[in-house]
Amino acid sequence: MNIHLIRTGNVDDITYTGVYEFLKQTSGPYTFFIQDVPEEIDLLDEVEIVEFGDDRFHIQEKMKMNAESEMQAINYSRIQRLEQYSWADLLAPCKKYRKKYELNKEDFVILLTDIGNHRNWFTGYDESGASNFFVHTQMWDYYIDGDIRYPISYQIATLLLKNGMFQTPKHLFSSFHKKSRGCMMDFCERKEEITLKMRTADICSDCQKHIQKAEVPFQYIRYTLDIMEAIRKQLLFKERYGMLKQSASLYVKGYLKHLYIPELGMLKIDLTPLERSVYLLFLNHPEGIKLSEISKHREELSALVHQLSRSDDKLIIESGIDSLCKSNSNSLSEKLARIKSKFEKHLGNNLAVQYIISGPNGGEKKINLEPSKIIFKD
Repeated sequence: MNIHLIRTGNVDDITYTGVYEFLKQTSGPYTFFIQDVPEEIDLLDEVEIVEFGDDRFHIQEKMKMNAESEMQAINYSRIQRLEQYSWADLLAPCKKYRKKYELNKEDFVILLTDIGNHRNWFTGYDESGASNFFVHTQMWDYYIDGDIRYPISYQIATLLLKNGMFQTPKHLFSSFHKKSRGCMMDFCERKEEITLKMRTADICSDCQKHIQKAEVPFQYIRYTLDIMEAIRKQLLFKERYGMLKQSASLYVKGYLKHLYIPELGMLKIDLTPLERSVYLLFLNHPEGIKLSEISKHREELSALVHQLSRSDDKLIIESGIDSLCKSNSNSLSEKLARIKSKFEKHLGNNLAVQYIISGPNGGEKKINLEPSKIIFKD
């Protein structure tokens, strides 16, 4: 069965391709497709505006401010209006895509979008019964810690199974559990309850009866269960890291030396070519490098940048290398800060510590990952 993942413009490449890679790494009866050009939403219906103070208003931000020379994180609510589109608007790109490529009736089209919807659901269904869906990609960081690929992939994998369990969306809607029990059919009216069913990776006995009655083929059940279990393990791995102090691995793959965390579902840490070159330089020197002495490694750094750069302009490449090696330039410090931020975003602060480049001011900076855990793969 073919699953076409499409997206609206504000869903970034990292999220979009990350969900695609996570879903297709588990063997099953599905073939996944993604597109290069995002879909546009045409307004067919009025947009509902949710005002600040409404129960559906969730937006929060973290702000850093300087207090007595220490950086302190302060949470606050940002007062703004939140737009929520109708389900008809959000499903229109699926129908347009299906018609454009003359897809079979059995093919799924799933829109990933950061645009809110009138019912404020995680996932929306085509109530006509067609295999068109949308999955909301925003605000997951308020319900889980870290990688948003997991809840998005969970929604997609479970909707594939739900589609086989129930003949119509109406039948599906009437079967949701209003009170959460750690089952994939929990409605999760309180959105934070999504973490319960992701952590249990369970299908309750009532829903198992629905599966048996619908005679859902084994390979479809197995695929969803495998995805659910993979997500559960990875969530628990991150949660228990602080207690067990487990050491994770780092894969450096291919000619372009992309970085992956295998214990987290081959999570890709998407560094730019310059950031990746800096990171690989420090990987090659476990003893550490003083930032003031980075110019001593210019030749090695240059070879990495030339290998990984997407640019054919040697002057641009050399200019970037010069900036990294100049003692009066902030370029290197900025790259280290961005690398640190990307690892922390995906891994959380505790787990990211062993992967980031760190060290005392004026002293050697290094990556504290065990050398045996760094694996280079073709």
